[in-house]
Amino acid sequence: MKKHFIFWAVLAIAISCNTVNGQFQKVFQVNNNVYALANNGSYVYAGTGGSGLFRSPDNGDTWESMSNGIPAWYYFSLLSIHDTIYAGSFGYVYFSANNGTAWTSLNLGLDMNDYVYALAIKGQYIYAGVRAKGVYACPVGTTSWTPSSVGLPAGSTINDLIVIGNDIYAATGSGVYKSTNSAASWNSLNNGIPAGVEVNKFFYLTVSNLLFAGTSANVYLSSDLGQTWTISASGMPGTNNIRSFTSLNDTLYAGTYAGLFASSDFGDNWFSFDNGIPAGISVISMTSTAASAFAGTGGSIFRGPGAPLTVQPLHSDKFRVFPSSAHGSEYLTIEIPDASNEPVIIIYDICGKEIRSEALNQKKTIIDLSSFEKGLYLVRLRSNGNEQVRKFIKS
Repeated sequence: MKKHFIFWAVLAIAISCNTVNGQFQKVFQVNNNVYALANNGSYVYAGTGGSGLFRSPDNGDTWESMSNGIPAWYYFSLLSIHDTIYAGSFGYVYFSANNGTAWTSLNLGLDMNDYVYALAIKGQYIYAGVRAKGVYACPVGTTSWTPSSVGLPAGSTINDLIVIGNDIYAATGSGVYKSTNSAASWNSLNNGIPAGVEVNKFFYLTVSNLLFAGTSANVYLSSDLGQTWTISASGMPGTNNIRSFTSLNDTLYAGTYAGLFASSDFGDNWFSFDNGIPAGISVISMTSTAASAFAGTGGSIFRGPGAPLTVQPLHSDKFRVFPSSAHGSEYLTIEIPDASNEPVIIIYDICGKEIRSEALNQKKTIIDLSSFEKGLYLVRLRSNGNEQVRKFIKS
């Protein structure tokens, strides 16, 4: 069978921020921070800071309260699994088995100052991440919560939890931690993330096996499930605070305190995406259905765009990686702006193993990939003391 490349949008080609399709539109005004968004099919759920819980049964067209029988107060986290919803609040997790029509309280035995910032489910256990109290675990269908924070720093605030395979990852005020034994113990995974950096949110791209971590300062990317991290925030303000992620139609979105940003090349490059969302507004939460992306801000929910972004390549003086049309699909073209500074490219596989290293003596180089296995690869350019990274997929 003839092999070919599949590029995610303009994967591995630097992009400009000048041309985009799609407009975000305000679909709900709530007058409080929208701390959490989740979805199930066409249902979209929102947790707010003082107005309770809301849902839309029709992909954001109409909204209604779903704080039936529970307080209309602060909800910091949401987890949706089919028709089942979990909502984290002040020391409580609330549970609904019917899309938010009726609720049951799952009291953690904590007080009102113990905010439940994160929720995750793995197997037959539900996990809650709590402000300054670490992780709690509870068998599904019970209210038997137990502390599960061995290995976490004392008094850890858990901002996010994500399950990848058999492992659980915790985003904390002290970095990234992982448990390989259902939260019985935790280990630090901060190689590349500076000490003291707070991690707010995770996002995992299954198809490319890339894990993103939004922090108090930058976006970090790991291609080896957290073993190592690199900054992936080109185009973002240097002191950005990343609060949320989602993806739709080959575009990755990041919600920050400086507004909404988008990337069409696996996070290599970001641009401010303020189409319909006022520039500079804080985007606190995000989710995506099959049709739309949703952004929760300080008082509103925005929806859009249903179409992929249209992007333009930057000028030819940039580092570019793309299939070679002249030599066939088994070859890769690498273009660099300058070959006078002894540039070197190194190609790694998804596990970080070096596959090929080559010194470049011209601006355009053709690489034969016929011996490469299928999968995602990173191309690192080192030149004049600087480094840039691009990615491609061979399939």
